[in-house]
Amino acid sequence: MNEASPYQSPQSDSVPPLPAGETESSAAQAFGVIHMIFGGMGILFGIWSIVGVFFSSAMSGVGMPQGPQRDSMIEVQKEYMAEVGWVSVMTGVFMLILAGLLLISGPKLWKKKAAGLRWSNRYAWTSIATKVVSLVVGLLVVMPASHRMTEALVKNMPGSSDAMAGIMSVSSSLGVLLGPIIGLVYPILALVMLNRPSVTRFLQD
Repeated sequence: MNEASPYQSPQSDSVPPLPAGETESSAAQAFGVIHMIFGGMGILFGIWSIVGVFFSSAMSGVGMPQGPQRDSMIEVQKEYMAEVGWVSVMTGVFMLILAGLLLISGPKLWKKKAAGLRWSNRYAWTSIATKVVSLVVGLLVVMPASHRMTEALVKNMPGSSDAMAGIMSVSSSLGVLLGPIIGLVYPILALVMLNRPSVTRFLQD
């Protein structure tokens, strides 16, 4: 008959929590996986952003109803793309550069290498810089061109009104502003989360 010894500590059926080191180390690995996923997506979107400029003229007028205003509306779209096409190319180049940095840092973070953090920080600061440039270019170039295109398109639309023009202008402005601002979230998050002392001490050279 087995009896518990009074000198033996009582056993618990609960699972012991993971050591803090394991939790912090897994955070670096999680960012490594996300870096690789975003890097792959960045390659695809970057290539499309550059290549799409050369197909913009062919796509003008797609979905527009036939009518006397169609040719003038197509011309307005072509003028807009001629004015801001270089911005799409610039954005595509930015995406490819950032994707390359993510694809370098991601595997290294997965392997808990300190070099992964260095490359991740390079990505984060480069990403923040490109978002600031994109925001300035959007305000100075894309937004005015978008407003001119919107006004020209509304004039050629049957039954258009000033209210419709205002709604379209606001929508285009929000698109120009929100893109870079939302894009700042991930690099800032990577900077904050990966540079905590509790994380960096588990990364090895």
